[in-house]
Amino acid sequence: MTKFIIRRLMLAIPTLIGITLLSFALQRAAPGDPVRVMTFAAPDISPEEITQLRHQLGLDQPLPMQYLVWLGRMARLDMGRSYITHRPVSEMIGERMVNSLTLTATALLIALAIGITAGVYSALKRGTWFDNLVRVFAVLGNVVPHFWLGLVFILVFSVKFRLFPSGGITTLGKAGFDLFDRLWHLIPPVVILATGGIANYSRYMRTETLEVIRQDYIRTAYAKGLVQRTVLFRHALRNALIPLVTVLGGSLAGLFGGALIIENVFSWPGMGRMAYDAVLQRDYPVLMGLLVIGSTLIIIGYLLADIAYAIVDPRIKHE
Repeated sequence: MTKFIIRRLMLAIPTLIGITLLSFALQRAAPGDPVRVMTFAAPDISPEEITQLRHQLGLDQPLPMQYLVWLGRMARLDMGRSYITHRPVSEMIGERMVNSLTLTATALLIALAIGITAGVYSALKRGTWFDNLVRVFAVLGNVVPHFWLGLVFILVFSVKFRLFPSGGITTLGKAGFDLFDRLWHLIPPVVILATGGIANYSRYMRTETLEVIRQDYIRTAYAKGLVQRTVLFRHALRNALIPLVTVLGGSLAGLFGGALIIENVFSWPGMGRMAYDAVLQRDYPVLMGLLVIGSTLIIIGYLLADIAYAIVDPRIKHE
């Protein structure tokens, strides 16, 4: 297992470099000029000053040279400074990362807990009203846009009934850290972000549980006199989890992508909202820093999924 982890980590390095190279080129090819955005509030700036500013930022160099300069800084763990705020990018991301990880990790745990439970119970109660309800939710949870659900949630539960705040991470004017207030603001974005995961995981677990409980070894376990709880948790559930673990690593990418939208809908001060602002402002250093952090977290997610796959299915051997 140790050799497998080391090998996967070594393969992650060229993967990450390829992602940054492609993203760097796409950013520069996109329309817009960061210098024009920076000097928008100064219409009287001279062409010479614009040329000097472009030289200071290194934007007058050839694109391959710009990438090599950026890559050299990243090798020293220097993400550069923001074009807009002139603050270190690593410092800006550090302030937002905890908020984003809190949102995504909470949504993932809730989606797994509810999705697995609903999927297994739906399979055991196949054909009942609960099974039909889970299947309908699995379809709607995938086809209904999350940003629309977020807006509806705000309209109903924030504006009409005033049960939850409409956005933000804490109540304006509240001094100090208040756990209850933080959780109160966390519930709306977590509920919407977890909806897609619950729909997907319940569908996977229902399908796999139905497949597993038809196997001969399950019937043998019942014939040996084992109770349903033992058969379900010791034999059926572990095998039904294998396909879910396989797709879990890939679902992390969708979770981070969904967080970008949800953070903007609920004004949650995380990396997703920062990325949105950086795109509008053509703040290349911030975009590249967020890309590196997000890609690294996704690669780690795939690695953890592979490790969990080997734990769930002991037949898998990595040599």
